Amino acid sequence: DKRIIEYINKISKSLELENIKIIELDLFKEIGDNIEKNIDTVYTDTPYTYNGLKLFLSRAVEFMKKETGLNIFLSFEHKSQDEMLKIEILLYNMGLSISEIFLRFNQYEGAGILGGESQLIILKTTNNTMPIIKGEYNEIIYTGEIKKTKRKY
Repeated sequence: DKRIIEYINKISKSLELENIKIIELDLFKEIGDNIEKNIDTVYTDTPYTYNGLKLFLSRAVEFMKKETGLNIFLSFEHKSQDEMLKIEILLYNMGLSISEIFLRFNQYEGAGILGGESQLIILKTTNNTMPIIKGEYNEIIYTGEIKKTKRKY
């Protein structure tokens, strides 16, 4: 979202934060080796689908330092217990552990499909952390595409 990038640039400049670096990427495409992979903290508000979660977390992990205990702040829709189990299995397979969960953490205006709020899940990297998706990705990741709404992404 270009508006978020502009806002981060504006705030970092006004606060004289020189270590802020923004890189725009198409997460469907392979990351490649020409980008530094030394991030120690990630915040992601992924599409609220299993495929979206899998793609965004895989890319986040690819960018992160290979260290234990690094944070991923994941904003994600409240799901049923069966869906949460599927998500927890994905996290396990990626070598990520859940540190904390804050229910009803984020509230979104005009988000009818999602019910207007999501949870914040704090994940930690482990010695086994690795991306599930490598290379290009061609699956559907948006709720509107899956539920066949008229909303355009």
